[in-house]
Amino acid sequence: MTTLDKVWTIEEIKELIATNSQFVGRCLIKLFERQTAEEQNSDITIHRNGMGFSAYDADILSSMAKQFQRYGKLTDKQLYVARKKLQKYIKQLVRIANKEG
Repeated sequence: MTTLDKVWTIEEIKELIATNSQFVGRCLIKLFERQTAEEQNSDITIHRNGMGFSAYDADILSSMAKQFQRYGKLTDKQLYVARKKLQKYIKQLVRIANKEG
């Protein structure tokens, strides 16, 4: 099996979130990219489409995603919050990792 054939599991994604701060940042960016342009510009969730951030998390996680894009890192406090909040997006992140949409 090549790396192109790799099928990511929930456990593997959870482990990477727990141990790899760069992976956390990339997860935030991938989820942020799934927001509509209007949502990205306003840091809110407008559409309930099961993609990107929930309305509850959109402001803080969008802010973190933009910071990671700009500076390539998050603070320790941001990492703690992001790791905790990303748990609710695990299934979406597995679909992204496995290029399932």
